[in-house]
Amino acid sequence: MKQTRLALDSFFESLELQTISCLVKPKDGRYFDIYEIRDGKNIRIQSCNNDGKKDFWIDKLEECTDEKAGDELYKEMIKKSMKKGFVFNYVPKIIRLNYK
Repeated sequence: MKQTRLALDSFFESLELQTISCLVKPKDGRYFDIYEIRDGKNIRIQSCNNDGKKDFWIDKLEECTDEKAGDELYKEMIKKSMKKGFVFNYVPKIIRLNYK
């Protein structure tokens, strides 16, 4: 029983807040933007969009100087997706409550 408790404690200690947001184009799930905070400050961006002529894929890592800059970029990217008309597929609860 003690080993199970230690494993459970270790599991809970390793949990972090959800840092992934996925926004999709309504009625067409082929197009999406995914943002993930990595190492507390860097943002991984994955996106499938269309420029009016063809589909294109983006997969890049934006490196930020600190956590505050990473948080600001994360929020900026979510707002940018929303301006494109994308809606939440899954996001942290705090994002869902603050960006409607």
